[in-house]
Amino acid sequence: MEGELLIKGYKFDNDIRINLQSKTVIVGDNSFIVYEVFNMLEKYFNKKDFSEYYLNNNTTVIINELKLSGNEFIVFRMKPLCDLNEELKLTKKSFAGKYFNEEFSKFNYIEDLKKSLNSNILGNLNNNLKKYNIEYDIDELDFFDIAKLISPNVYNSDGDEILFNEQNQFFIKCFLLNFINQLKTEKKIMLLIELPEYGLNKSEITELFKVINELSIDNVIVYTNDKSIIDIIKNIFSYHSTYKNQLCGFDDYDLLEEEFMLKNNISRSSIEKMVLENLFKVPEGELIKEIKQFFDKSVDKY
Repeated sequence: MEGELLIKGYKFDNDIRINLQSKTVIVGDNSFIVYEVFNMLEKYFNKKDFSEYYLNNNTTVIINELKLSGNEFIVFRMKPLCDLNEELKLTKKSFAGKYFNEEFSKFNYIEDLKKSLNSNILGNLNNNLKKYNIEYDIDELDFFDIAKLISPNVYNSDGDEILFNEQNQFFIKCFLLNFINQLKTEKKIMLLIELPEYGLNKSEITELFKVINELSIDNVIVYTNDKSIIDIIKNIFSYHSTYKNQLCGFDDYDLLEEEFMLKNNISRSSIEKMVLENLFKVPEGELIKEIKQFFDKSVDKY
């Protein structure tokens, strides 16, 4: 899903606007605004954990003027440092928990399990208690009730168990990305990635950005301060910069681009590379501010 993503309410004084692409990149020093945007999106599409206060305070997410319901997306979130042990546990917030909850929702396994428990366990128990007018029944079950009985183990090709804490961040992040990339669901998938460069060396960062760029997930939003991403994700409309608790994008850049080309007699690709490189040099989105000011002065020419 691509277009204008509008976030209203929550903890924000002003509406947050994002030019949502299949790969959306946010850069800049103000990690707090990105952290809160990620928090809001993660909670909004998991309303069981979302504060009633915010839901009753006209907090909404809108894409292309269409208000989204809380079950429109499955949201995965990759933090700067990943713990594979935690992400493979079958919990409501983990990668594996969200993945398998969605996969198993395609089957009527809950009713089959309840029938099996009733006939094999509770049936015998209730027969023994019948003379006391006592009968046990099974409460409503969901995937995460069953998941409490399951723990993950990982083995190599020789059958030896692999300890999670022996894996480096590059392996873990690539594993998790490829893991959720396989999920097929009627719901759209949104992946939020925070500072993926943490814990990686220079070559690993570049390789990880390549993996991210090849993902077939509906929407990936990456927050990074590593410049090497501009050589992998080259669409200038994917980029946003933090500026005074706002996210500024390049929605009007197509108009600006022609003006820059005429004025400076340089190619489109050279301009875009120059702009993207400067995003990582100028603090707090000053370059975005300058571009918008330039556009304001030139808009009457169009």
